[in-house]
Amino acid sequence: MPYRRIPFEIGAAYHVFNRGVARQATFFHADHYAFFRQRLSDLILPTASLIALCQMPNHYHMVVRIREDGFSEAMKRFALSFVKAVNKSQGRAGPLFQSRFRAIRVHDDRYLASLIDYVHRNPITAGIADSPDEWDHSSYRAYEKLGLAMPDLFLTQSMRGMAFEWPSLTLADFTSPGSKKTGKNVT
Repeated sequence: MPYRRIPFEIGAAYHVFNRGVARQATFFHADHYAFFRQRLSDLILPTASLIALCQMPNHYHMVVRIREDGFSEAMKRFALSFVKAVNKSQGRAGPLFQSRFRAIRVHDDRYLASLIDYVHRNPITAGIADSPDEWDHSSYRAYEKLGLAMPDLFLTQSMRGMAFEWPSLTLADFTSPGSKKTGKNVT
């Protein structure tokens, strides 16, 4: 796989994502979603602030702000750790993700707000939830608790004209699975 040519810039925000090989599942059980968040907390959050996250049955999206050098190496350790654990639990071998993670730099707050909306609405777009608050594996409810989101209002609309400090989420900000509906036809 190619080496990342553009380094991550401290202070910049990025949309980081990946999906399963041949669009197949990456999360086979509820425990896998929780393990992903735990490894993210252990390995990624020391180098980056988590702004938003959505784990889908066959892919994930996260929005991060880089705080320290070493994010790319942390992502490598994170992915390897996650894949090894899932493969072991499923009795499988080989790659889980189609390639290395992708990352797109976010250049302004308006795009960042739109991106957070996109990330949180992923379960609706995929047809596995009717509302973003129905999906357990997302940071949407953390935004609700902060008064920043409602299911029928885009964050972008609510942010117009505001000076804003984006949240830095932790593992404690995620509601435990099963606390609400987990969507339709969930893997």
